[in-house]
Amino acid sequence: MTLLTKQEVAQRLGCSIRTVDRLMQTGDLPYFRPRPHIVRFDERDVEAHLAKCRVHVQPKAEPTYRRFTYVPGQKVV
Repeated sequence: MTLLTKQEVAQRLGCSIRTVDRLMQTGDLPYFRPRPHIVRFDERDVEAHLAKCRVHVQPKAEPTYRRFTYVPGQKVV
């Protein structure tokens, strides 16, 4: 188990330490308090939080119609 500091978690998440504090307060990011003024995070919990926040983008569906392209001499039906 690898323990991370607030600074390291903020760098991994790409956010500020204040945002890490908010994630702690809301309970979205579990943490340990080995001493009253020391806070540590398990690396696996941080990775799980990142995976939970990942957005999966669906590819756009092809339109059901086809555009008409004019070819000289072609009869339009």
